[in-house]
Amino acid sequence: MLSANTNSGLTLERLLGATRLERFFDEAFRQRPCHDRIAADFNMSTLLDLGTLDTILGTSAARFPDIRLVNHAREIRPEEYTWSDQRVDPLKAARLFTEGATLIYSALHVSVPTLQELCAAMSLSLGAKTQANIYLTPPAAQGFPRHWDRHDVLIVQVEGSKTWRMYEGGPAKPGPGEHYQRPEQEDTQPPATELTLRAGDWLYVPRGTIHECEATDESSLHITFGWLPYTWRDLFVDLLEQATAEHAWLREELPCHRACWNDRSASRETVALRIRELLTALDPGAAADLVRDDLIGAHRPATQSALRDALGAMSDRSDTAFEGAKLRPGLLFSLSQAPDEPAATLRAGGRRIAIDGDAADLAQRLLSGAPKHPDDDDATIGLLSRALVREGILTTNHATPTIENDA
Repeated sequence: MLSANTNSGLTLERLLGATRLERFFDEAFRQRPCHDRIAADFNMSTLLDLGTLDTILGTSAARFPDIRLVNHAREIRPEEYTWSDQRVDPLKAARLFTEGATLIYSALHVSVPTLQELCAAMSLSLGAKTQANIYLTPPAAQGFPRHWDRHDVLIVQVEGSKTWRMYEGGPAKPGPGEHYQRPEQEDTQPPATELTLRAGDWLYVPRGTIHECEATDESSLHITFGWLPYTWRDLFVDLLEQATAEHAWLREELPCHRACWNDRSASRETVALRIRELLTALDPGAAADLVRDDLIGAHRPATQSALRDALGAMSDRSDTAFEGAKLRPGLLFSLSQAPDEPAATLRAGGRRIAIDGDAADLAQRLLSGAPKHPDDDDATIGLLSRALVREGILTTNHATPTIENDA
C-alpha cells in the first residue's frame, strides 16, 4: 500500500476543501477546465511568498534552467541574465523582470519543504507524479504565447491577479513528441472561456487545453502544480523493458533474409507469433509495482536534518532515545511482503530496504504514526527506529509546517 506523511495538513483535500474536491473529481478531473476558491481555512502564506523567491534568487546560487525568464514578445537568451557558469545574476534577472519578463522557478517542490509535502500528498491522491513550478509576472505582461501542455495543471494564485483565456481545438490527451502548432487564424479566434484569478483562486486546466495568460494591472505570483500522467503506453513500455531483461529472444536481431519481409503474409505470421510469445512474457502482476515505484521514485523529500539525524544514529545514545522519531515529511513510501519472502520491502526515497518479516507490522505502525501497541517491545522499537533514522526514513527533527487560518 502506498502511503505518505500528511500530518501537517498539506493535502489536496485541505487546499480545495473536501466538498469541492469530491465535486472536482466527479465533474472536472481529466474532463474540462474549472476554477474556484481555495478552502477558507487554508493559509496560502504557508506555501510560498515573494520573500522566499527573492532569497532563492539572491542566495542559492541558482542556475539556468532552474530559474529562467520568458517573454511572449521576444526570446530571452540565457546569456542575458546568467554568468559564464550558468548561475543566474539576480540583478540582471530583476531588470528583465521590470522590462516585462516572467520569472520561472522550476521544480521548487525539490527544495521547498511545504511544496514538497503538498506535491507528495497530491501524488498519493491522484496516482500521478506532481511537480511545482512558480511564475512571477510583472503588470500587464505575458510569459508564454498561446499553447497547450502534455499534462494536467492546477494553478493556485498566491498574490496579485492574472487573466486566463482558454480556446477550443486542442488535442485529446497529447503524448510525447506532440507540440502545439500555431494555426493561421490564431489571432482571430475568440476564447471559449476567459476569467481572472485573484489571490486565493485556483484553476484546473486538463492537458491538451489551449490557453494563454496575462497579468492584469498588478504583478502576479502563482504556483502551477503539474500532474504528470503515467499512461497505458508508459506501463506497457515498462513491462516490455522488464520482460526484455528476462527473455533473451527480445534482444535478438530481426531476421535478415529478405524473404521474411518481402512476403507480407510471411512477415505478418512471424510478427504475430512473436506477439503471442510477448504476451506470455509480460507480467501483468508487476503493473501495480511499476505504478507504485514510478510515484515513489519521483518524490525524494528534503532532508534538512540529515546530518543531525546521522550523528544521532551514530551516537552512544540508547535505542530508546529514538522511540519518538517520526516519518520524514514529504516522503512517499510502500511497505509490502510477498507470501513466500522472509523479509518485507520498504520502498521510499528511491531506495529499497529489507525489513525482517517479524518486524514488518511494527515498522508499518512506526511509519504511519500509530500509537504504541501494548505488546510492543521497547528495545525493538528503539532498535528499528534507529535503523530507519539512519536510512533517512524517520527523523528526530519534528519541525513541520502547520496550516492555520489567516484570520
